[in-house]
Amino acid sequence: MLFSEYASDAEASRYHHSDVMRSVLLKMKVPAICVVNQATLAMFSARRTWGILVNIGFLKTTVYPIENGAIRRKSSMISIGVGGLKLTKYLRKQLHQRNLHVPSLYNARSLKEKLCYVALDYEAELLKDTEASCTLSTFRDSWCRS
Repeated sequence: MLFSEYASDAEASRYHHSDVMRSVLLKMKVPAICVVNQATLAMFSARRTWGILVNIGFLKTTVYPIENGAIRRKSSMISIGVGGLKLTKYLRKQLHQRNLHVPSLYNARSLKEKLCYVALDYEAELLKDTEASCTLSTFRDSWCRS
């Protein structure tokens, strides 16, 4: 049976969880248990064993260096307190400043997920004539109140 764990789990917590899993699963006659780090599994899913993985979560963003299929050093992981929730709140605040009043964080999150992306070339993106303003007006009619 394969289990995944969060990379920055405390070692004591990890041992406690593994003891509980072993005792419960051995009673169920599970022949083998494998606990693998989530960041490592993400790299394997991309068919890579080396690289830098960026995990943007709900409350924080964590960067993991992966080398030979394992996190290089726990001390080299970087975690910042900016996640999806703060980005959604920031987007809602920016829309409000432009007189687009999004009634809930859920609506702002939907806008973020449907319209926002990371530009590979920021300068080229600024020169583009985008249709975002047209698309935003359709969202305004359905979600926003003036």
